[in-house]
Amino acid sequence: MSSSNSWHALESDPDLWRVYMEKLGVDINSLDFIEIYSLDEDYSFNETIYSYIFLYPDSGLSSISNVYQPLIDEKLWTIKQIDELDCCCCLIALLHAIGNNLDKVILKPNSPLAEFFEKTKTMTADERALVLLNDKKIHQAHEEIAAQGQTQMVDSGKVGYHYTAYIVSNSNKLYELNGSKKGPQAKFIGELNNESFFSRVTQEMPKDRQSTIRYRQGTKNKQQIPSSRETKIEKNESYSQLNSLAYILVLLIIALIISYLHFSYIYELFENDKHFSHLSTLERELSFRTEMGLYYSYFKQIAIESSSFIQGFLSIISDNRTEAPTTINVLERFNLYPEVLLSLIYRIMNSQGILTEICYRVDRGETMSSVLSCEGHKEPTYFYVTSVFILNGFLLGILFLFGTYLSKSILGGIITTFAYIFNHGEATRVMWTPPLRESFSFPFHVLQLFVITYILQQQQTLTNIDAMKSFIGYIKKHDQSIHVDIPQNLISHRHKIKLVLMLIGSTILYMLPWQFAQFTLATQLLSLGLLYIVNLLPFHQFFFILCAQILSLIISAMLMFGNRMLLTSLFSITLFSFYFVCILDKFFLNSSSSFQSYRLLIIIIIRRMILFLFSFILIKFVIINFLFSSTDDDAHIWDILKSKFSSTFRTFDTQLYTCAKEFDFIDMETITNLCRTGLIPLSMIIICRLIYDFIIDIFRKDNYQYKQIWNYYHIIQTGAYIFIGLLIMRLKLFPVPQLCLLMSLFMNEQLWPRKFIVWKKFKFIVFLLILIGMSIQGRKNIKEQLKIKGEYSNYPMEKMIEWINLNTQNESIFAGTMPTMANLKLSTGRRIIVHPHYEHRKIRHRVKLVYRMFSRNSLRYIHSILKQYQVNYYVYESHWCTITNRPKGCSFPEMYDIDEQDQKILTRTTLACHTLESHPQPYFKKIFNYDYLSIYEVL
Repeated sequence: MSSSNSWHALESDPDLWRVYMEKLGVDINSLDFIEIYSLDEDYSFNETIYSYIFLYPDSGLSSISNVYQPLIDEKLWTIKQIDELDCCCCLIALLHAIGNNLDKVILKPNSPLAEFFEKTKTMTADERALVLLNDKKIHQAHEEIAAQGQTQMVDSGKVGYHYTAYIVSNSNKLYELNGSKKGPQAKFIGELNNESFFSRVTQEMPKDRQSTIRYRQGTKNKQQIPSSRETKIEKNESYSQLNSLAYILVLLIIALIISYLHFSYIYELFENDKHFSHLSTLERELSFRTEMGLYYSYFKQIAIESSSFIQGFLSIISDNRTEAPTTINVLERFNLYPEVLLSLIYRIMNSQGILTEICYRVDRGETMSSVLSCEGHKEPTYFYVTSVFILNGFLLGILFLFGTYLSKSILGGIITTFAYIFNHGEATRVMWTPPLRESFSFPFHVLQLFVITYILQQQQTLTNIDAMKSFIGYIKKHDQSIHVDIPQNLISHRHKIKLVLMLIGSTILYMLPWQFAQFTLATQLLSLGLLYIVNLLPFHQFFFILCAQILSLIISAMLMFGNRMLLTSLFSITLFSFYFVCILDKFFLNSSSSFQSYRLLIIIIIRRMILFLFSFILIKFVIINFLFSSTDDDAHIWDILKSKFSSTFRTFDTQLYTCAKEFDFIDMETITNLCRTGLIPLSMIIICRLIYDFIIDIFRKDNYQYKQIWNYYHIIQTGAYIFIGLLIMRLKLFPVPQLCLLMSLFMNEQLWPRKFIVWKKFKFIVFLLILIGMSIQGRKNIKEQLKIKGEYSNYPMEKMIEWINLNTQNESIFAGTMPTMANLKLSTGRRIIVHPHYEHRKIRHRVKLVYRMFSRNSLRYIHSILKQYQVNYYVYESHWCTITNRPKGCSFPEMYDIDEQDQKILTRTTLACHTLESHPQPYFKKIFNYDYLSIYEVL
């Protein structure tokens, strides 16, 4: 055979052939493939056979004449295996088998094979070969399948095996079809009388010809295989299964090792930063600043302070200590299921004597008293942060598996892993702030993306959906008719349920710990919706995801006691908007049909966009406003986004956020760091490559064939994450891991130029070059992180906490700044009126009132506000009153000036906090002072 690198040989694997033929448009319900390992006479079938394909060594050709005699009395469909198709003997045999059974094999309309057979039906065998050679659709599918085999892809001349097909004509005559013959490709063998197709063929073929395919007419019956042959087949299948299990086991072991190393790494960084092991219990609690202390306080409340788990759980669903004097359901307002679960685990493990601790005294120098410090997981803070780090250790293991799956190569998973580690400081902050909601949620975000990607690769997840039926009704209706012996390409009822549970479970685990998850899930739906609108994402897959997400939303809302912010979120509105688009779309056109013209494609794109916008506006401004009296819990988020695009739009809430560095635009230092490791430039190569494919595929008319919609989804999702990361620096934890994931696609051979696929060394060279290039700056980044050394200390706060515990009643109500109130609630258990969880309009209103202590309002007015909330003590921090150390527009007087309408107040130069310091009477009385902290009794 002559040399050619355009087409590669296929394995003798019925599973690959099945996928291959389905890609080309064969209705697999009309045929099946099976492999046999012997031509013994006792191997028989109970159903009609339409073709056999045999695989044998090239040496076997010597037993057959090199030139067949021309056929005289019968026309068969044949195709020549020209030199340029010298590795395509398997495809040629498959085409011979199907082309002579077109009355039995069902081809989908407008599919590649249907178009090929229609175009070549009047051509000669040589002309058909030229058409096949230039058929890009068949070629692309062929190369995809060739790359998926268990063995390495080989060049021509190295295959060593050849395929031929046997068929029975309409006149009951047996023919051998061999595309490599110099003359006619068909050889007449003889007529079939009373003998079977199988036995007649075996008389012609040597025993060492091993592989067979057969076609069937829609029957579902299992084959009756003699026991002697069953043993051989079972052994082969068992060997294949063991290989697959061994491969999966190796991947899982690598993922576990990576997870453990990542856990150890972030734990070491955390210890280096705070010297956590040498802190007292109080110091460890105080190190959880702002909202971290608030969240941890509920773990402490349930796990330590309550007499039982049930009593602790009930105390947080009827809580009057967080927003005193009112009572709230903390589980409905906050995302506290991580603390609930961890407190339950802590109680169980502690009751079983599993948790231990070692205590000793730590000398803190002459000016500070020594403290008792305990190590071990019986110490609640240790147990808590260790749990967070274990979970985030698994994050990198999941990313490794995800990168391996996306790239179809372990090397891709390794690239993703190193890219994440080399950019660790920009990808996460869990090592500095473990109790934050993102620490519990983000690992499940990656898992949920993994599940979405897996579902997008299931091309036959659901079929023939009636959009007017409910999701559960659909599964029940369509699966009852599926026999146990369904073709392997169709997804069984059990597998559908697994997909549903995987998606629902991962989505719920992502949503419950973090209120921001709903916004990223909205970007996910918008990304998938865009693919659906341009007809790249099939209707059945999109509808399947929508229905599963609706169930996730309902379950999450129930677990959060009907959280209003979740029910009225952008995620909910987008979800139901696309659901209505799918339903309404069915009235216009079958979504899965092929488009006959670009004009029709554009019409359908416009129609779907209009339907989505109409549904979105209807739900947002009519239905939600009708069902809910107030829907502005997330108004501050929209205000923040609005302020990003308008230099004149500012409110107290937007300034409170955007004046903090983490809510500002991403800085150039971060972008520079990501460029130095190669993450941005290398990932941009992948993005540009996939964008090119994406644009080309939008205008393809084939029925979703070859379109790697999962890659296109990741490109759009990456774009959304980059956008939010540029706007708000704190959210860079979304685009950075996503770019690390895209890096794995360098190891996906389907994205390479075709001429490089056959050169296996090229892949490994690219792998080494990427790792070496990233490691130049990446190793420096790791060393810089490990150099960070510190020790937490806040002695003034310690003194104040000790004083409060000794000198105030347990039911006393305190007011002050949000971060300090969170620590005060955690370490004293006293009641507070404000806290750092800002995602509710009532708490935002309270904060704005309490923070008027730093405005131009009178002290009398501040006093009236505090008395309204029955406040007993006000905690004052002097550095909050200064103006000079903050950027322009970020001091509290300037923030209040934005909304202030009273000109008399605007002209005042004295702030309420200044008056509090100099003349607190008759409204306040100073009763404690240490350094920058003071406590005033509200008179």
